Amino acid sequence: YRVLGRGGFGAVNGCKRKDTGKLYAMKVMNKARVKKNNAVDLCWSERKVLGMVNSRFVLTLKYAFQSKDDLFLILDVCTGGDIAYHLWHDTRFKEERAKFYAAQICLGLEHLHSLNIVYRDLKPQNILLAEDGNCSITDLGLATEATPNLHGRCGTRGYWAPEMLKE
Repeated sequence: YRVLGRGGFGAVNGCKRKDTGKLYAMKVMNKARVKKNNAVDLCWSERKVLGMVNSRFVLTLKYAFQSKDDLFLILDVCTGGDIAYHLWHDTRFKEERAKFYAAQICLGLEHLHSLNIVYRDLKPQNILLAEDGNCSITDLGLATEATPNLHGRCGTRGYWAPEMLKE
């Protein structure tokens, strides 16, 4: 189906499972582009983290496979758009709506932290809304296991936490 989004290594398309008719999001990453950008470890990390996650507030992996040229991650689909689109459209959220989204994002982050996972790319574009209005954290490409040696800048520059700017 149509392209739902684009990333550094490929695109996310809508797709349908033939035998059930259920809709999914299919993240397609070009192997050559992944290798060229020295991002093999990031892709494996994303696949590993997605396989561990089991929360309604974090997009979950349903299937993963590969072809000769591409890697495929089949994920739950969220048809409500991302928070960035809704902020652009509405200019600002009413307090109750903002609290609702913030609570769900916190629950998603809490789940990741319970798995010892650090999510390093929190921004409005990575929070997707489902048809029912609930939100899910997506794009776990920079997520990684928390270790004592984990340091440095990571994520999208305009969304860095203030303490990251001190380094």
